Amino acid sequence: MLRNLLVLVRQRWHLDKLQVLCYRDTHARREHPTSLVLTLQSAKPVHGTQTAHGTTHDIPTIDTSSALRPGDVDAFGELIEHKPQPSDPAPEPPADSPPPRIPDLPKVTGWERDERNKLISRTVDLAAYMDPTKLADQAVDLNLKLIKWRISPSINLDTIKHTSCLLLGAGTLGSYVARGLMGWGVRKITFVDNARVSYSNPVRQPLYDFKDCEDGGVRKAERAADVLNEIYPGMNANGVCLSVPMAGHAMVDEEKTRKEFERLKGLIEGHDAIFLLMDSRESRWLPTVMGKAAGKMVINAALGFDTYVVMRHGLQKRKSGMKKEEGKEESVEATASTAAKSEQEGEGEELGCYFCSDVVAPADSQKNATLDQQCTVTRPGAAPLASSLAVELLVSITQHALGARAPAPTPPTSGSVNQILPAPPTDPSVPGAHPLGTVPHQLRGYMSTWQTIQVKGSAYDCCAACSPAILEAYESGGWGFVKRALAETGYVEEVSGLAEVQRRGEQAEAEMEEWSEGEEEGEGEMI
Repeated sequence: MLRNLLVLVRQRWHLDKLQVLCYRDTHARREHPTSLVLTLQSAKPVHGTQTAHGTTHDIPTIDTSSALRPGDVDAFGELIEHKPQPSDPAPEPPADSPPPRIPDLPKVTGWERDERNKLISRTVDLAAYMDPTKLADQAVDLNLKLIKWRISPSINLDTIKHTSCLLLGAGTLGSYVARGLMGWGVRKITFVDNARVSYSNPVRQPLYDFKDCEDGGVRKAERAADVLNEIYPGMNANGVCLSVPMAGHAMVDEEKTRKEFERLKGLIEGHDAIFLLMDSRESRWLPTVMGKAAGKMVINAALGFDTYVVMRHGLQKRKSGMKKEEGKEESVEATASTAAKSEQEGEGEELGCYFCSDVVAPADSQKNATLDQQCTVTRPGAAPLASSLAVELLVSITQHALGARAPAPTPPTSGSVNQILPAPPTDPSVPGAHPLGTVPHQLRGYMSTWQTIQVKGSAYDCCAACSPAILEAYESGGWGFVKRALAETGYVEEVSGLAEVQRRGEQAEAEMEEWSEGEEEGEGEMI
């Protein structure tokens, strides 16, 4: 820009020396000088100093070039003094003659050649510096890139960014989990909830405020998605008003329940990670079955008054001869190689789910509960703690080479509970490296004693949600299996094998009672 201005000054006013004020207005540190005054002088004098006729009074008289001309110095560099010569008066032009013509400005000044060698004006796209949305994109991405540049160079931010998350529950846990995912750069989040915002929600659930409670309250899922889009316009957040079919709850409208089942199935299959953030235990059963059958990452978070559990569900073991995407079966050698590699990397053990520690199937836990017992009563700090751990657990899973099949570290069996274990290496060239640390199976927190304990549990072959028999019945029966599981009491126990476990337990208890009674009779006969 200054270059073009200098060309204009030289061509229009025939000047080869001038002062330029470079003014810079900054709001920060205004006490420091930031502007400059430059004195610029051309190396060569202006060719011709003739001015146009009639313009002498319009332009002020300014000295022209002070540069030396040829003949002003001798061979030794000394200045040659010239005697002033009397100047002849300039002949006045005839009255009818046209005024002298001022040299035209160059047709092209300051233009550069492009890749096709054409002289065109250069344009600069300032949209990235003026569009607030793009400025927000750069700021959010920069905060995450600092982690990669300064802390963990091997972290894959694109994997986290393109992980689509389905949040089943838009309450306290759902609100905090969504904010944590946004902080890690996740762009696609879908809420599923059928409740409305009540007056008790805004103080504990940061995605809602007072106006959302008026007129009966707005839908939680839809409002939560709108708030995420308002917080950051680059989000792809959606809300789905949907009731999750729950085991042990009677079906009022079978056709409506079937449509909700089909829609929930499509949502789970269309996302990479599933978060179970509901209030009741039985509402987590069907998403657990669907998530494991679809091979998705399932993160579960549940709260007590001063306790919480955060865990990930394991995936099914890879079956030998499993079909590839192209539809061709793997060879025996490839299957053996995959199995050996999985065993070497620690993939051999299948981790349990939320229901693997139960010996009964989930049932209606709110049927005989009073109104005060139906409300979740927890310490206000439990939800943020559990939500942050759930988000960090998902991020750690995405950074592992095996993903959701990542092995869980074995908790220490001896020593102090507060012992800090060494973190795995972060160098990707070292076996077992991870940019963020270990990937635990379960985290159980106890706020009354300020402890967080790691737990590792294997999958139960008679689990009511992830056992092979349940998964096979779901994959083959679909809605028919789910319909019977919701309507028939004891059906899930019979399919999973829990009913047989209960019968064996009752039989063993009866035998122990008989054995105890026999001992008492024998002791009475002794003399």
